[in-house]
Formats: sequence, structure tokens, C-alpha cells
Amino acid sequence: MADWIFFDCFNTLIDDFDATGDESGLGSLPLLATELGAVAQRDEFLAAYRQVRPSNAPPHLETDLETRLRAVVALGARLGPDAADRVVRHLLLRWHEEYEPALRLTPGVPEMLAHWSGKKRFGVISNFYMAGYPQRYLERFGIAQHFEFVLDSAAFGERKPGPRIFEEALRRAGCSPAQVTFIGDRLDLDIEPSHALGMRPIHLNRGADRPHEPATPAGFASIQHWREFR
Repeated sequence: MADWIFFDCFNTLIDDFDATGDESGLGSLPLLATELGAVAQRDEFLAAYRQVRPSNAPPHLETDLETRLRAVVALGARLGPDAADRVVRHLLLRWHEEYEPALRLTPGVPEMLAHWSGKKRFGVISNFYMAGYPQRYLERFGIAQHFEFVLDSAAFGERKPGPRIFEEALRRAGCSPAQVTFIGDRLDLDIEPSHALGMRPIHLNRGADRPHEPATPAGFASIQHWREFR
């Protein structure tokens, strides 16, 4: 086991996927945008959102939620500037109303952190579209004190799987990749890029909770529940 453990945040430490397994956090925003006249139908909102959401390809720049929503409303081209501003404010308010109450700790996290506390040093690297919010949510669930840093993509400006956010975490930790175990739920965002940089990845496979999750590839370590990480 390496000296440091870097964790992904969402669906690793804090769950935010819904009953369908979706982790977009959009909830009823597509329907609300339709009701407010920003788009003609829900599918139009989703298609526009896919256009403005950052891809996993370079340059890996992050775009915050408000910027994404403004771009979606602009693509709909149905509202003037003042009306568009009002719609975006409504969408952001609805997001807070729906998203935050649905958050919950990933099962087994407090016990896992208690087990490793004092034995390893912890950091968090999170993709998220609201700057500072991963730290805020870790504090809300009473586990923020375990982490020496929380690096989120909206605050940093770049996102996983790009290497720069991982490299910034290594700089903050003052360690080499070989000294890090990286644990996350996403193969494309967490496991593959951390492995490429020389860290030791462990895939937290959420297939028991999200049936469509891909299997861990051969050659990678995996766990299905935090009680296995001892």
C-alpha cells in the first residue's frame, strides 16, 4: 500500500446517482426548461446539454453548471437575454433544491476512513461543475477533516482524465505517483488515467448498485464495497 490514498469524490465517497443510475445531476431541469419556454421539449434540452458538456478528450477544460445552462438556453434560441437570465436562475435554484437533498454517503465510507486514518494520508480529486462544492459536501457529511486537500475541477479549471489535475494533486501532496493509491468508480476518469501516470489504481466497482456499470478490466485491482478495502 502506498503512502497516500487519493479518492474520487462522487459515487466513491458521496453517492449522487439516481434510481436509474444516472449521475448527471440534471433531475427535472430538462422538463423545467421546457415549462419555462427555453426549449421546445426535454430531448432538445438533453441534446443541447450534451453539446456543451465537456468531453473526455483534450484539452480537458471544465465548464461550470451556470455556464453550461446559459449555453443550453442560448442553443434553444427561444428567449431574449433578460428572459434567458431568469430561466437560468430558476434552473440553478431547482438544481440546488433537488440535487443536494439526494446526496448520501457511499456505504462504508466512515468505517473505511477510520481504519486508514493515521496510517495513510488522504486527498480528493473530483470532477464537479460547482467550484468548492466537493469540499462543502465532505464537510456536510462530517468527513472533510480526513483529507489534506480537496481538488475540484471547477475550481482548478481542468478535469479528469486530463493529466494536469492529477499532477496538481501530486504537487500538493509532495509525492511521486508511485507513492499513491488512487480509488474511484470510473474506469475512464479515474482508473485508466491514474494508472497511466504511474499510480496504483483500485476500481470501486459499483455494479451491485448500478447494474449497467462496466466490469473491471483484467489486470486492475477492484473492490465492490468499502469493507473490502483493509
